[in-house]
Order: sequence, then structure tokens, then C-alpha cells
Amino acid sequence: VFVLVWVLSVWGKGWMKNYAVLIGIAAGWAGFAGLGYDAAAPVSFSSFVTLPSVFAWGTPVFDPNMILTVLVIVLLLLSNLIASVSAMEQVLSGKNRLESGLLSRSGTVNGVATLASSLFSTVGMVPLTVSAGFVSMTGEKRRRPYLAACLGVVAISCIPPVISFFAQLPGPVAYAVLLASFGQMFGIGLKGVLKEALDSRRFQILGITMSAGVGMMFLPSEVFQNFPPVIQSLMSNGLLVGMLICLVLEQCWRPRGEESFKKVSNHA
Repeated sequence: VFVLVWVLSVWGKGWMKNYAVLIGIAAGWAGFAGLGYDAAAPVSFSSFVTLPSVFAWGTPVFDPNMILTVLVIVLLLLSNLIASVSAMEQVLSGKNRLESGLLSRSGTVNGVATLASSLFSTVGMVPLTVSAGFVSMTGEKRRRPYLAACLGVVAISCIPPVISFFAQLPGPVAYAVLLASFGQMFGIGLKGVLKEALDSRRFQILGITMSAGVGMMFLPSEVFQNFPPVIQSLMSNGLLVGMLICLVLEQCWRPRGEESFKKVSNHA
């Protein structure tokens, strides 16, 4: 599935390139069923159309013990938002620097969406950098198709039989399709890193950050089970760990030597 999507996205022409992901999902799903693997169990439903209910999980309750956990989650969401907007801006306009107004508008829209999600008792929308890889891979940069798709997803979410069908999409097929867009996402990340010259200091910060962040994701969950819930949430997330390490090193390890010489030379 990965090879099929990758080949179509790189060498495909016209509609085959634009629909590489859908073709990969259809082919992978059919192959998954043809090889006799068990699909996910269908979701049960009682009516053909079901509208979302307000506060289905109960009315909001203020819990002081959740404050620190919420702050950690907000930090993670903000890092996701900044990374996603930055990656999408590079894909759409080729710019490496973000305007403050763009981040402000994106944060406002994401906040409104999160509040609406909590009101209607559904999982909040989390921006993902892989979306930029998907846009780059398909070559579809117009806004209307994505808005139409979002409205379509909202509509079918109120139709349980349709949701039950799509819920049976095999996980390995979905991950294989996403893997094809990671190459584009990795390239976008490298472009963002390389927008400034890499000296020995930046190389070491980048190496330590990547090693610690990726390494955390390979540790078993039992390693942190005796820690407080907040620490567990923090240490089990490689992205958040890497981001925090990068921030600390960037602020505590001030540039000297080579960079100072460059600044003096440029100033002269």
C-alpha cells in the first residue's frame, strides 16, 4: 500500500496523482479482506440518523487537580498548531517565516473548534503536520475541496451506518497510507531547520532533541507508571519532550564563538 501510494504520488499523472491516497486505501482494504484478515467489528447503532447531544458525558466539573495536566496538554497543542501552520505555509507559499496574524487567527479558529467539540461531547480537533505532507503529495492546494470534505465528514458523522462502514477500515492500511506522506513532511521539517545556518551548537541541539524525543517513544509505558499522571503524560510524548529539551537548550546555551564572530563580521 505504501509503495502504491508513493509511486502514484511521485510519478502519477492527473487524477491518479490527486487520488493516490484514496486509491491506496481502496486497494489496501480490498487486499486486506482478500487475504482473509479479520476486519474491525462494525459499530452498533439504533437509528439511521443521530444528531449530537450537548454534554453527553455530563455537565462540566471544575477539578483543581487537572490544572497542571491541562497546561501540559495546551503546551502540546500549541506546539502542534505552530508546527502544522508553519509546515502548511511552506507548502502553500514557500515562506519559511510565519506572520503573527496568521498564528493568531489559526489559534482562534482552533480554540473555537475545541470549545464546540467539548460542547457536543466529541474528541477535539488536533492539527497535524502530516496534513502538509498530504497536501504536498497530492498537489491539491485549493481551499474549497478541503472545506467541502470537512462539511461532508460532518454530515456523514450524523449517519451511524456510514460511520460503522468506515470504522472497519483496517489500521495497518490507514498507517501505510499515512506513511507515504511522512516523506513530504520530513522534507518540510528539514527545510524549516535549514532556513538558518547550522553551526556546531545548532547541530548538537538538533541531535540531542531528536535523539531524546524519538527515544522516548520506544520506552515501554511501564517505565513511568509510578510517576504522577502529569509526568506520565509529559514523558510518554516524544514530541513534547523533544520540544521542551530544545527550548531549554536554546535558552540556556547562548550562541558564542562562531556565531558571535559571524555577527561581528556581518556588522563590520
